[in-house]
Amino acid sequence: MGSSDVPQNGEPTAEFEQELAELVTTAFAHGATIEQLWEITVPAAAAPNWRVEITKTYDDDDQAYDPEFIDD
Repeated sequence: MGSSDVPQNGEPTAEFEQELAELVTTAFAHGATIEQLWEITVPAAAAPNWRVEITKTYDDDDQAYDPEFIDD
């Protein structure tokens, strides 16, 4: 990403959220176990490490959906 491609104002956060949503949904679609606590260690001493918890939630209308019970 060049300096002219840097998003302005709140766009970096919106872009991060979009990329994170894409990562999670793609991994889920490929069968990855994503619902857990993730520890992300950054090799640079000056940079912070991160802890990310991913928890599955449902809208009220979708509570009965469980893909394990779908017949092929």
